[in-house]
Amino acid sequence: MTRSFSKSTAASALFLIALVWLLLAARADAFIYYTTGNDIGRASINGTGGDNNFITGANAPCGLAVDAKYVYWANQGDGTIGRANLDGTGVNQSLITGGAGSCGISTPPNSNGELFWANPDDGTIGTGFNDGTGVIQNIVGPPNTHGPQMTATDGLYVYWTNRGNMTISRAQAPLGTNPEVLAGPPAVQGLAGLAVNASNIFWTEENLNNIGQASIDGSNPNGAFSHTGPATPCGLALDSTYIYWGTQGGSVGRALLNGGSPFEAFAPVNAYGCPSGVGVNADTAAGTVSPSALNFGGILVAGGTAALDVTVSNSESTSLNLDIQAAGLSGPNASQYSVTGGTCPGLGTSLAPGASCTLQVTLDPTSLGGKFATLDIPSNNPSGALHVPMVGTGTDPAESISPGSIAFAPRLLNTQSTPQTVTLTNGASASAPDNVSQASIVGAGAGQFAIVSDGCSNTSVAVGASCQMSVRYSPTATGPVSASLTIPSDDPSSPATVALSGTGTVPDESVLPNSLAFSPQPVASSSPTQKLTVANTADGTGALMIGTVAKTGAGAGAFDVVFDSCSGVSVAPGDSCELGVRFAPSAPGPAAAALQIPANDPGGPVSAALSGVGTTVSVPTAAKCKKKKHSKKHKKKCAKKHTKRHK
Repeated sequence: MTRSFSKSTAASALFLIALVWLLLAARADAFIYYTTGNDIGRASINGTGGDNNFITGANAPCGLAVDAKYVYWANQGDGTIGRANLDGTGVNQSLITGGAGSCGISTPPNSNGELFWANPDDGTIGTGFNDGTGVIQNIVGPPNTHGPQMTATDGLYVYWTNRGNMTISRAQAPLGTNPEVLAGPPAVQGLAGLAVNASNIFWTEENLNNIGQASIDGSNPNGAFSHTGPATPCGLALDSTYIYWGTQGGSVGRALLNGGSPFEAFAPVNAYGCPSGVGVNADTAAGTVSPSALNFGGILVAGGTAALDVTVSNSESTSLNLDIQAAGLSGPNASQYSVTGGTCPGLGTSLAPGASCTLQVTLDPTSLGGKFATLDIPSNNPSGALHVPMVGTGTDPAESISPGSIAFAPRLLNTQSTPQTVTLTNGASASAPDNVSQASIVGAGAGQFAIVSDGCSNTSVAVGASCQMSVRYSPTATGPVSASLTIPSDDPSSPATVALSGTGTVPDESVLPNSLAFSPQPVASSSPTQKLTVANTADGTGALMIGTVAKTGAGAGAFDVVFDSCSGVSVAPGDSCELGVRFAPSAPGPAAAALQIPANDPGGPVSAALSGVGTTVSVPTAAKCKKKKHSKKHKKKCAKKHTKRHK
């Protein structure tokens, strides 16, 4: 047979499809950003996980703004505008320079790239683009400004606070034309923060610890729209559901857009002082899927099936539920895939922030070749439905491995067996090369086996060809052990496995008796021979390999090994060998030595202690052989006899 789609091509195509979906679905999770000391902090949109040093190195930051890509801040200390990516990378502390005590940066909700800020030191309003170009530091100035501090913009107008006379003004964006005053005392008192949406203006009332509100044209001002709590409010920000503000004492508060349910310490971030700048990126459900793509590999046609799981999650960084609907399948081979189970019940599933559920998908190919489809999961994810590209390959079996098992002979601990060869073959009937991945040894005893040579891993085995690898056994523990050599590939029968087994053995050396004590023996004479038995006890599980037996110690010369059936001998479990030793002192007095019997017992060599005492005895010829009644010849014979006896 001939495959119409190779395995490697299918995998490459899956990668490209997954990459496209990831790019389409990319979004930033929602966070609260705030100024603290000379840093920019960040917390999750649910008020947890505050990081006061998320971005460092600002210069007295005063005001903060966020769009879909960046966080911006005004550096009042040196009159610059800083910018960084939402994840804190790409920090540029001087994106825009030339301001006069810059403060109160703002950008439209759906940013068109415009930025606005106040220059309190010279009473002007500045503007520029978010790439640092198009900077004009004075689109509005006195007499239309009175100590401007904070700005806000809806894209049509730029709004600013006048701390000099406690008013809020606006001018047409982007060039500050037609400036006008919108609201002033007594509704506006102690301006510290400013924010706008399509319908209303909001400001912080630091003198009354309130949030004020007016219509977008400045009408119907209400300085007590929402009470922020006993602490002074500072910077202000909005999303589609909530008002957020910085609180004196280092936290971020939150209330509903209608002013209800105010919570002064919603995010207890312990920021330095009162955050003059607060910003949020849009809070939306944040659906993700894992894995981002499914690869079913090769599956036998007509009879082979495979099931994989996809996990659908809603990020902890959001405060909104992810509402998912019944999953569907699309693509050229969708009919060969099925959604067969999982914990996502389908239409109406709602995942709270941080929650997840699973979908199980099955592939049952009906023909050879690559099978492509997409799992579609409709939801309120901001980028639309979640998608999981899928690929598999309908294939026929071809791979074989020989031998299917290797039983290594019992081996002594810490010794190595002869390597055994394994052959992997891609059969002549195969329809494509067999792409082999990294082989490994797995199982309880994996550490006692090793791949010695490997001609298979990460190779492509042509149709009808083979590759080889070898494995050895090096026991580190006694007793039987098993493991498996696993060789994964894109063959439908993958992985190929070889069962490995072996038994670690160890000898158990003993010597009886473990000491020989000889009776006192006259000098220049020899004792009767005593016997030692060296055994490999029944507890031994391997051969006892005995080295050369040797005498050691100061008195070694006083003892003789008369016979030795042990040196260089292999003793099986339960068997033994013998040694014979005698005492032949050459000097009077005690003598001590040891007989060392080296072997491969992991407990170390054994030894037998040897001891004896040499004695001196006088020849009694004067008493018995010199009597007068004996003849001269008899006396000489008698003396010779006694002398020989006592040698």
